[in-house]
Formats: sequence, C-alpha cells, structure tokens
Amino acid sequence: MINNGKYPSLSSKQTLNHITLPNRIVFPPLNVNYANTDGTVSDKLMKFYTDLADGGCGLIITGAAAVSYDSIASDRGMRIDHDGCVPGLKRLFSGISRRGSIPGIQLIHCGRQAANSATGYDLLAPSAIPCPVMSRLDPAYGVREMTPDDIRMVRSDFIDAALRAADSGAGVVEMHAAHGYLLNEFLSPYSNHRSDGYGGDAYNRARLVTEIIEGIRDDISRIAISVRVSGDEFVDGGLTPPDFEEIIPLFEDAGMDMLNVSAGVYESFHHDRLERCRISA
Repeated sequence: MINNGKYPSLSSKQTLNHITLPNRIVFPPLNVNYANTDGTVSDKLMKFYTDLADGGCGLIITGAAAVSYDSIASDRGMRIDHDGCVPGLKRLFSGISRRGSIPGIQLIHCGRQAANSATGYDLLAPSAIPCPVMSRLDPAYGVREMTPDDIRMVRSDFIDAALRAADSGAGVVEMHAAHGYLLNEFLSPYSNHRSDGYGGDAYNRARLVTEIIEGIRDDISRIAISVRVSGDEFVDGGLTPPDFEEIIPLFEDAGMDMLNVSAGVYESFHHDRLERCRISA
C-alpha cells in the first residue's frame, strides 16, 4: 500500500474531466494476450488486472482492445468491436472499481501492423506502404490505402468502442496513436503520404484522431479521454518531439484530457530474432 507520509504527491488525488483518481499511480496499457480466443475477458485476464487494483493502483488502463473486426493482431488480444464483448468488460471494470481503482481501456486499430493471416482481410493504412517488419513476418501480407469510406468506418468504430467502454463502466478511454499502429500511421509523415484532407501538414495528419476525440466527447461527457503517442519514432522522416508542439494543442482543443507519451514504431525496435517469429499462413 502507498505510504502517504513518505510519498505525499504520489498518494494525492487527481481529477481528469469528471473522473477522480485516488492516487497518481497508473498502470499503462499493455497487451498481455490473456483474453479468450474470441477476444472476450477471461478469468486469467480478470485476475491480472484485479491483482493490480488490490495493490493500490489508482488508474488501470487495460489494453489493447481492437475496435474493428479486420484489425485483430493475435488470437488472445482483447476486442471491443461488438456488443458481445460488453458482459466480460462489465465484469472486469466492476472488479477493478470495487477495489478502489479507476478502470480504463485502450482502443486500437493495428492498421498495417496487423497480420493478414490473423484477420483474413487486406490491411488498412493511410497510404499503401508496407510495414517493413510485418511484411517479412507474414507471407500473406498485403496492405491498401484507405478510402474515404474506410476512414469514416474506422472513425465510427473507435467512437462505438468508446461508447461500449463507457457503458461497461470504464472511466478512461485511450486512443492508441503510438508504436506505428493505424492512428500513429496517420499522424506521421513517415507513413502518411496522402494528398487529401487527411494527409500533408500536421493539422490534416491529426484530423482522424481529433475527429475521434470530438465524436467521443459529443456522445460521452463523463468519460476521460487519453491519447498515447510515440514522442519520437526513431526513423528517418518520422515524428520527433518538436512535431507535437503543433499536434498536442489540436488534441486538447478536441477534448483530450490526458497524454500518454511512449516512443518508437516496429521498425525502430531491435529484431535480432525476427526470423524465429515468422507467422505461418
């Protein structure tokens, strides 16, 4: 438990929108691959997160939950793309809440970093640029540039997923716009070469994320909204910290309450054992 005398700031409360965190300890989103094979909450996943709540964690962000049926990265990842996921999420979030923690959930579309062998669909991306890592791992790999209809569908999928999360008892929803996944792909000039309203300058590249934030905020006033970004992608032509001087205010104006800063994309990680991880078609 937290020693209030020794760590007064750590144990102090923090308010995000209408949500009050009991302390400043946050367990960030982590894809632990403990879900059932249909993406619903398993007993193992339930125990993992409720144990964290028993330890006194103020905010627990479960992750990463797929918002679209064509963006499944593994057979044990969480899903929130249909109403059948809701009963398990209610049980999970209730278990976290009963222990005094605030439950949250990270929403993800894997974009070009999903696996065709897992989804059975062509992968979606802002531009038809293959992921250098996933294209080597998956012999069935194929990616296509998103149409305006695709963009509208993905935007709706994120907003619908946030509504399911709120209805299930989540206090925080986080957009995963880091690590080279779809929303990060739109943000970055490294992966976004579009010439329409969703490409080009930082304002346009951030448009999809800001539209999702605005859509969630219009429908759910009580929930806190977080965005996770890669502050530096560590690739030539990718996002670096100065880029966010323009991007972050756009998120704030749209209704973001919290920023979660990470780093890197698949290409900038070490891949010494890449060939051992090759996906079977």
